[in-house]
Amino acid sequence: EVTTFMNTDHLKYLIAIGKTKSMSHASESLFITPQALSVAIKKLEEELGMPLLIRSSTGTELTENGQWLVSLSTHFFDEIALRQTQYQQYLHEVPTKPSGILDLLINSSGINESQLGELICEINLQEPDLQINLKEARRKEVENAVKDGSCELAFIYRTKYNKQYIDELEEPLVFYPLQKGALMILAHEKLPFAKFDSTFLKKITDYPICAYEPIDTDRSVVQLMHFVTNKPLQYAACNNYGLYRANLTQGNSIAVTVKFPGDERPFNYIDGCRCISVRDDVQIYFGALRRKDELLSENATYFWHKLLSIYPLN
Repeated sequence: EVTTFMNTDHLKYLIAIGKTKSMSHASESLFITPQALSVAIKKLEEELGMPLLIRSSTGTELTENGQWLVSLSTHFFDEIALRQTQYQQYLHEVPTKPSGILDLLINSSGINESQLGELICEINLQEPDLQINLKEARRKEVENAVKDGSCELAFIYRTKYNKQYIDELEEPLVFYPLQKGALMILAHEKLPFAKFDSTFLKKITDYPICAYEPIDTDRSVVQLMHFVTNKPLQYAACNNYGLYRANLTQGNSIAVTVKFPGDERPFNYIDGCRCISVRDDVQIYFGALRRKDELLSENATYFWHKLLSIYPLN
């Protein structure tokens, strides 16, 4: 059994050589040096264990294996281009008038629900024959529902640190980031770091973190903070708002929240507390969850187009 990890650029290089029958002409069309082109083809030949070119003073010809690979690669790239064209056409198609029921899931409706909720209400008014149900569920329940096909479209929150998602998604799930939010810390102004407009996560990990009516997003944020700081965190959930507020106003705890563009919520809503931005390279994404390469039903397609009108894909 042979395992190879071919660079698709190398296949494009071989196609160019097959067309020009010249290493120099091919390198010019590819905007790379002849030396770099020669090294790339040599690596491709070594990976496959077969010669692909016949070099001579009169030019460069493809071997029989080279002709086979060029034919296969050309078909491969043509199929990709066709699929991309079909998918773009699908994205811009206007679906038929929707009717029936469309069930959607979200792993937390506690943050950034306004635009999504307003969209659903608007569609329900415009399309009385279509009933859209948005149900809140735990993150894993949402993923499993999309994975097994019982839900076509769902919404989750994911966290990034230094451009890397700290959570993994199993096949065939695909995440489409719709909006990026900023991580904020809510803390009493008497705490040392609260004197500044921004702080690093390592500065606040000695303080207990409290959350009122905790949701999956809060937990993922706490996981992110642990990932960034590599320090154990004190985290407590509280379903008593009076106790939650008292912890903050007395400076016994801090809270974490996420601010999205267009979010008009008052973040300094507790007396004596202020909101401090986080200086670490942290991103909190709100986005859609779908199955890879699976076309949506007419109702879900209709909703998808409406969704992209307010959340252009990032």
